[in-house]
Amino acid sequence: MWHGPCKWPALVAVLCLAVPLAALAELGPTTPIAQSADERELITRATEFEQELERRGLILNEPLLKDYVAATGNRVVAAGKVSLPLRFNVLRDPNSNAFALPSGGIYVNLGLLARLENEAQLAHVLGHEAAHVAGHHAARQQQSRRRKVISAHLADLALMGTSVAYLPFIASMAHYSRELEQEADSNGLDYLLAAGYDPEGSTQVFGVLREIPVTESFLGSLYASHPDNAQREAAVRARLVGHDPVGNGRVGETEYLPIRLRALADSAELKLLGGQYELALRNATSLDKLAPKQPMGRYLTGEARRQMAAQPELAAQEQAVLRQTKYSDKLVAEMRSQQQSWLDAAQIAYGEALAIDSQFAPAHRGLGLVAHARGEATSMREHLSRYLALAPQARDRRYVEYLMTAP
Repeated sequence: MWHGPCKWPALVAVLCLAVPLAALAELGPTTPIAQSADERELITRATEFEQELERRGLILNEPLLKDYVAATGNRVVAAGKVSLPLRFNVLRDPNSNAFALPSGGIYVNLGLLARLENEAQLAHVLGHEAAHVAGHHAARQQQSRRRKVISAHLADLALMGTSVAYLPFIASMAHYSRELEQEADSNGLDYLLAAGYDPEGSTQVFGVLREIPVTESFLGSLYASHPDNAQREAAVRARLVGHDPVGNGRVGETEYLPIRLRALADSAELKLLGGQYELALRNATSLDKLAPKQPMGRYLTGEARRQMAAQPELAAQEQAVLRQTKYSDKLVAEMRSQQQSWLDAAQIAYGEALAIDSQFAPAHRGLGLVAHARGEATSMREHLSRYLALAPQARDRRYVEYLMTAP
């Protein structure tokens, strides 16, 4: 499982212990995975959790990402001769994480897709998680922990405007021992090699995940913060001795680029919804570097700066986390002192987006909202009118029309 320490109360999610049970058949057959009554109980609970994710709209159904992840995962497990009924999904979550459930559900977050650099790295992540299921690691971990349950309170998960409350879940479903992680590393590497991927994808993943700040990752990471990562990477490299030289297998950097661009944009928008403005700016910077001829990176830069100006209290909360200090009136005052400069920066960024694509409607919306914040009614109406002309089906049309007609 991939994830790292999370300090965002609004974005904390813990796996659930009991959610109303729906028809298990909707998630596919689970019987072939189970080996014991205890494991069947784990599968039932995991299936309930998956159904809750689906009900709350946290499973992303965007074909570009969903189909690519599923195709990569199926390619890996087929080559590895994993005969279990596995399902690969993308979770609508900006944190860097991936996890497997004993019910066969394997999930990779938008945030991690945005961090990975090629298909070989994704193949390693999915192969690693598949190895957890194939090795019955949840049941083995449960036995070793004697059914110890994570102690946690209900937490609200605010993503895409949806508030979701989860109940605690058995620790073994979310967190594996060092030995089981090493076993998943080894078996996942075997799957990767069998599928014809460049084995360097496995070692690269450790480097990618080491670069993830704790503020961008999830609860309790074995990959972003575990003290034995260096030994685990060394063990993977040792396993590669005697195999074909690096570079002879599939890397898939070109194929993965549109996936990463979409994940960067989508996770940035989720971060903005969660008041993670500086973190969204990092996504925007990455988008600019990877696709300088596309307007999205510049637009998201403008959105982050504009929203920081509009919500200085939330900006102060984020800065308190990033600076590892206390939220205070002084910090709020500091953020308020920068409102005008942030509006200036937003205006420049939106203009740069339109210089790349003059028909990019969201940038006109951004300029209109900047003008509204400054009390510039004529400029506001001009840009918002242009926005609605370019995007006649805009979801926020009523709100925009209200701004345009308000005195």
